[in-house]
Amino acid sequence: MKMLLVARKSLLEISREVQLLALTLLMPVLFIGITAASYTYPLLATYPILVADSAAQGQTLIDQLRAQRYPDGRPTFEVNLTTNLPAVDTALKSQSVVAAVIVGNSSSDVVIRGDALNLRFY
Repeated sequence: MKMLLVARKSLLEISREVQLLALTLLMPVLFIGITAASYTYPLLATYPILVADSAAQGQTLIDQLRAQRYPDGRPTFEVNLTTNLPAVDTALKSQSVVAAVIVGNSSSDVVIRGDALNLRFY
């Protein structure tokens, strides 16, 4: 009942003030414009990752990472290969890669490293 009274009061105020009607109608359009201007970058980015595979055991994993695609066909990961483990730490500290995948002696021995403070890591 109180909701109807508030609606009636609002409609009476809008009928008296044309500016209030314009403000009521243009406010959602303004927020849609702000949202459209703010989210112009692609929300589904391609993430660079570094794969350290010293024993060449993780080729299946590398192929699976390269095969990951978004629905529009863009790749999910940009896979870079290395055998230099100190380069992994350097790349993570400089944030040139989002995550590092280190493949051990067997393909089931996989370690994923990243910077937990980097929002792209999640």
